[in-house]
Amino acid sequence: MTIVAGLVIYINLKKNDISKELLQLVNDEIKGDFTVQNVTLGSLFSYPNLKITIKDLKLHAPNVLPTHGEIVLSVPSIVFHTDLSDIFSKQIIIEKLNIDKARLYIERDSSATSIIAEAFNPIGSVNSKPDSTGLFINVKELIIVNSEVIIKDDPANLVLPFLIEQAQGNFMLQNDIIKGALEIDLSPLNFEKLEGFMINYISIEMITAYKVDLDKDKVVIDTKNLDLGGEVYAMNYNYNF
Repeated sequence: MTIVAGLVIYINLKKNDISKELLQLVNDEIKGDFTVQNVTLGSLFSYPNLKITIKDLKLHAPNVLPTHGEIVLSVPSIVFHTDLSDIFSKQIIIEKLNIDKARLYIERDSSATSIIAEAFNPIGSVNSKPDSTGLFINVKELIIVNSEVIIKDDPANLVLPFLIEQAQGNFMLQNDIIKGALEIDLSPLNFEKLEGFMINYISIEMITAYKVDLDKDKVVIDTKNLDLGGEVYAMNYNYNF
């Protein structure tokens, strides 16, 4: 009992260092820059399975050409439980992760550079292709509420905001492949530049599998159940970024 109490006190004293190490672990692997306002650990008596709350997480693209530090991801609040000992071995398993009021920017700038691709590119040598990040992240239950995905295409002079009321599913990152499935409820769309767009102003629900290949800069979305105002469709989408 004395050993456990001592460990709890030590972790409490070192929690700021732990949060810095968590950030550094990710920032050492990708070219983008993650920052947080603070990281709060839950009851330390549950160590190593701790509740972790992250406030004001942001990801910026590299402040090196061809990007200029653009914002890619902004999340005011993230809450999850994980085994802290796994994090430092780059093997992160999360039972449940809650994200609230996130904003993800999928942007192509005026020179046709994909900002998000530059942010998530693994760090490698200048003259060779970057190696895999080596990170393994498995989120068994992912819940996203009141969030937004903003697609911005400067060459096409187009901005498309998608408001996510709620999304529930899972997420896995392994060998630079992100994949999972989501059940998503979107707010009715209102694309001002696409007034004739037939899905404006109607409710949208979908169940979709997704895959992002960070090495090949490719996104694959396979939607078996796309409900547009009561009409059900299937949709497959491939995008090279």
